[in-house]
Amino acid sequence: FIGKKIVADTARIQRQAGDKTHDFTYVLPENAQEINIQVTDKSGKDIRNIKLAALKKGEQKFTWNGMQDNGEPARAGDYRFSVTAIGDSGKNLNIVNRVEGT
Repeated sequence: FIGKKIVADTARIQRQAGDKTHDFTYVLPENAQEINIQVTDKSGKDIRNIKLAALKKGEQKFTWNGMQDNGEPARAGDYRFSVTAIGDSGKNLNIVNRVEGT
């Protein structure tokens, strides 16, 4: 891929036994007053919901500690992050969950 532009989906992770944390990046197109991050397992079941507030426009990084809402660590396997946000304007924002590079 030398000299080519690549785009990777950062919304998916593969959790291995012994993993402590996982970093996830997303882009807010404008300032957001309310942000919801949802972690789902391979079957689509919600395992963790995180609420954040008052983040600025631009690339954001979130570190998931591997814990589920029930306080138990998530098992090894495939997981997906999704982000929804409400802008300062009160409207839902279109969130980009990817990283680009060359």
